Amino acid sequence: MTPTEYLRTRKQTLDMMDWALKLVPRGGGGSYLKNPPADLIRQLDTFDLPPGSHVERLKVLIEKHDPAQSCYEEVVKRLPSPIRDKLEDETQVAVGLVHDAEFNGSVIRSGRNPDDGHVILVPVGGYMLTAYASELCMLAAPPMLTLAISEAGAAYVGQAQTRTMRLARGERLFRWARTAGPRRSEMAEALELLFRRYVALGVADPPDILRTGMRIPLVTDQARIGHPLEAGSYLTHFAREFLILHECGHIILGHFGPSSLQGEPAEIEFAADRWALEMIAESSPTKQYKMCGLVGAAALLSFSARIEKLENSQSTGTHPSAARRIQRLLDFVRTSPRLGFWERMRAWNCITKFLQMASSMQAYTDRNMPSFQSLRGNAFTWLLDTSCETQGDLAFKDQVPRWVSQAIPERFCMVLSVERVCTERRLRQAPDDIRLRRRLELILWVFEGVKSGHSRAEIFLDEAYEMASRTAAH
Repeated sequence: MTPTEYLRTRKQTLDMMDWALKLVPRGGGGSYLKNPPADLIRQLDTFDLPPGSHVERLKVLIEKHDPAQSCYEEVVKRLPSPIRDKLEDETQVAVGLVHDAEFNGSVIRSGRNPDDGHVILVPVGGYMLTAYASELCMLAAPPMLTLAISEAGAAYVGQAQTRTMRLARGERLFRWARTAGPRRSEMAEALELLFRRYVALGVADPPDILRTGMRIPLVTDQARIGHPLEAGSYLTHFAREFLILHECGHIILGHFGPSSLQGEPAEIEFAADRWALEMIAESSPTKQYKMCGLVGAAALLSFSARIEKLENSQSTGTHPSAARRIQRLLDFVRTSPRLGFWERMRAWNCITKFLQMASSMQAYTDRNMPSFQSLRGNAFTWLLDTSCETQGDLAFKDQVPRWVSQAIPERFCMVLSVERVCTERRLRQAPDDIRLRRRLELILWVFEGVKSGHSRAEIFLDEAYEMASRTAAH
């Protein structure tokens, strides 16, 4: 099987959940996805898409314009010739975004033979989590850091950098920094809740602070210059580039041969990190872009560290702890001969500023928010509790499908199944309890929605329910 064929099969296995989109009710607080907004229809009409429902056309658009593939192509075309030639060979490498809820990307062989190609899988869960976290961090970042990242990103997309535009961007960012001060605590709490939901349920949805009126203009719009989310969108790009380069490093360094199996997994990951950082330092189009690429690596690793802390783990599967990877990043910036003196100083300054800001935001939530252990699965149980108390289900039926429209994570399946088993047990003891009956109805509504889709999600959920039932029985 070729890498492209394997990727296509993998995408079909982890398909977008059409059934989830169709469950969102009218008046639930978000877009009514059975009858989508006119703006979405107009945007879809601008592409050469076959006729069909908006969901079918959106799936075709995602298939034709895979964001992970686009990012990969942008990265690879800047690499040195021998490396570029190998990674551009479509018979040997395929890259794509898959509807999965994991954070780390992965590289796998497309077959069992040593000559088979490789497939880089980028999970949509981690992809979206990186975007939302980057935007929240940049909303709270010092203006000099946001200005540096915004200018590097604007140059990357080909936006002219006139003196007037640079002054306008700086003035708007400093004005935002002055007015955003009281809201930094709100951003810290939103970031914490974003990661808690991801760790507890495996889902990543836009925080309320980003969803309520804060829309970033398109690149061609002058209003984008100095917009509070401009730096966040570019930091997302730099972080994703590091992710793609890390996975490319595994391929170029031959981490799939027999000799690599004898090495420590941590050292293999460190080597891929080092290769990615060297490519950022060597192939970035400008010095400013190089500096922001290193900041993007620090951002991605800091997000991984936050997940590890909430999971009470020192590593994520085969990856070493994010704290050790961040230290290796700092060592690279301090000692790499690929960085000039002023590049080294500026990169060090921006990276340490970002890490200090992330640390202060986490320290705030550690002091002022309840422990994560007391809130595990809180987003789902809170929705259930609120719906049962108010006897209104619109908010519940609007939010839950959005959580699982891209993927139905195993963690979400387990939380949902445990809630069902516990509610069924309590209802057997108190069969006349109206709230418990209402609670079970909402849980079964999700189960029935999953089954109506006839997808692999049904298997995941059935297995989770059987496991929860066996655990409760013992």
